[in-house]
Amino acid sequence: MAINRNCDPCSRRKLPSWFETTVLPILLNIKPSEVNDKLFLRAFHYLQEETTIPIQKEIYEKISKIYDVKTEKIYYDITSSYFEGNSCALAKFGYNRDGIKGKVQIVMGLVVNQDGILITHSVHPGNTADVKTVDAMNKRLRETFGLDNSILVMDRGMISTKNVKHLDQNVKPYVFALRLQKKEKELIDLHRQNLKPIDENTSLTEVILEENGRMKKYVIGHSKDIERQSAVGFEARLKRVEEKLQKIKSDIDSGKHNLTDRRKKNISCMLKTEKVSKFIKPEFTDSSFSFERISDSIEKARKYNGLFVLSSTEIDLSGEDILKIYREKILLKRRSGQ
Repeated sequence: MAINRNCDPCSRRKLPSWFETTVLPILLNIKPSEVNDKLFLRAFHYLQEETTIPIQKEIYEKISKIYDVKTEKIYYDITSSYFEGNSCALAKFGYNRDGIKGKVQIVMGLVVNQDGILITHSVHPGNTADVKTVDAMNKRLRETFGLDNSILVMDRGMISTKNVKHLDQNVKPYVFALRLQKKEKELIDLHRQNLKPIDENTSLTEVILEENGRMKKYVIGHSKDIERQSAVGFEARLKRVEEKLQKIKSDIDSGKHNLTDRRKKNISCMLKTEKVSKFIKPEFTDSSFSFERISDSIEKARKYNGLFVLSSTEIDLSGEDILKIYREKILLKRRSGQ
């Protein structure tokens, strides 16, 4: 089934006739007369983690030996695939990376090496948060694949205080981006005056601090490209929400709809969903509402446009090298089409 999917995809019902035309009956010592479409259906009950992980390990070990696969750096990321119908037990409603609404999905974790060669993968219910997949994958990489010393590179969506503590307890080397929360913003404010250009687009500075009993290098950076993209995207989001609010207001003012408690709640939920509740404030009256931008909050948010923080246990690497490692992950992700 795997060979067919990679070489000459066809439907399950056509698999037996396809099998007969290949060299597989000789290689596998399975007669074509013994193969039918129900046989392939039964394979799905077999393909559970207790059997697939050893298969993944054997494939990885053979590929490593034949092609001398390098794993100084390994990249972990999450993708998803949505489903039609309701027969998949793992398919759940969750955060859809493609912006597709109303579809159940599964979540897949993928680990590749620095050349984009797949090492292992995991499958999770569609409502699984990215951060909740990290501990199990880290354990698998260490205990099953023996990748204790490879630098693990991850996005900010994977990072939580608990995950970082576990990685530090396991003395796992890593590079990852951090969300710009209170601690990271304080770090930026302390060191932004030390930013120095490394090229026409990017400026960096770095500082070594102790956390969870380990010395770590924090790379504070600013990207002109990211600043421009963030500013454009932020303004577009504000305008999009304002247009929606204006449409709701017009419908209410014209008498098409009434301002009910449910509608007030829906407006508040929309602001939270669009992540602008800190930047747009609605004022409700008995029969209508108004809204305005919160200038102070918007200015505070814009203060950090284009700025980023990377954290790494590899304190001997320069800030520029750490940024390069992280950028390699982004390039691999784009090449894979995730």
